[in-house]
Amino acid sequence: MTTPPMLRRVIAGLTTALTLSAAAAQAADLNARDFLSAPAGTSIGVLYLASEQANRYRGGADPEGNARLGVNALAYRQLWFSDICGRLCTPQFVLPLVEVDARLPGAAERERQSGLGDPQLGGTLFFVDRPEDRAASGLLTMLTLPVGEYDGQRPGTSPGANRWAATFVFNYTQGVGERWVLEANLEAQFYGDNDDYLGMTLEQDPLYRLQAFASYDLTHTPCA
Repeated sequence: MTTPPMLRRVIAGLTTALTLSAAAAQAADLNARDFLSAPAGTSIGVLYLASEQANRYRGGADPEGNARLGVNALAYRQLWFSDICGRLCTPQFVLPLVEVDARLPGAAERERQSGLGDPQLGGTLFFVDRPEDRAASGLLTMLTLPVGEYDGQRPGTSPGANRWAATFVFNYTQGVGERWVLEANLEAQFYGDNDDYLGMTLEQDPLYRLQAFASYDLTHTPCA
């Protein structure tokens, strides 16, 4: 099937917005020292606030430069440090609330949607856990559930993505000297199909990336 040029331009803009809004809804990127552990029995609740603004679209779909995108996300993450896995692990969940306000490339008006994004379930299984040496290594697995609010005719501004997704992150963390901590994260993300994307099916290839961090303690007491 041949897609008309105007529809191709609209789809390109929607895909851009969908990518940004989905990223904001999934608790953002990793941070330094995320894999430093706590004793079994520890419970931690974390509140994330993410905001992204974009006012420039590169491409022929927006010749007048009117495209705008604003994404605000509030996510609650609850995790427990436990030994129920036979070694230290961290069962956890993430609940996001997302607001997307956008004027997509080629669109005459702004669109705005807000509501529950796609929650995530999963945890980290630790293979190395030596907090006295600031050394840790583990595999983080997160499953994204397609139960967030979604509009198949306005997918680019929907809080949910209407598809399953799985994220895997292998981390190695090592303290160096008295104050430095070095880390490497190898990540893979896999996506299911969205079968209600403007009357079509949206497919996305897996995403792979490598992240590295170097952090330094400003005081003699390390901060996780």
